[in-house]
Amino acid sequence: MTTMFHPLRRLKAAVSQIGSAIDASEAYSQAASGRSRRTARGENALVRHIPL
Repeated sequence: MTTMFHPLRRLKAAVSQIGSAIDASEAYSQAASGRSRRTARGENALVRHIPL
């Protein structure tokens, strides 16, 4: 029996999961301080959502 191994697919999934964790952490931090994400960092919404 051969096992299919897709290293790029697994890497993309790992990077996506890390990105989700960072976004959740940032949202929690901003909610705790009472600021919105966009005004706190002054960044464009398109810049935050660049696909990898």
